[in-house]
Amino acid sequence: MTEDFVSRYFPALLPAARDRKLSANFNIFILALRQGRRDVADGCWDVIRRYRRASLFNRRVRLKNKAGVLLSLLGRPLFTVVSKFF
Repeated sequence: MTEDFVSRYFPALLPAARDRKLSANFNIFILALRQGRRDVADGCWDVIRRYRRASLFNRRVRLKNKAGVLLSLLGRPLFTVVSKFF
């Protein structure tokens, strides 16, 4: 919803909106795993996979998100293990 709004009215801000969405999905993924909500984690993982390439090549993306993206490229099992420490 927010992405649609930004896309329509503030298209120049779309990369920033997508970066925020990616960040939120990293956080929710970790929380969902802790709560045993694999269904929610699966949805977050889909979003992470969808946005990670664009975020990786966007020089304005926060370093924390870039680290998450790089880690996610190594696969969900490794990302899941490492995310337990955050």
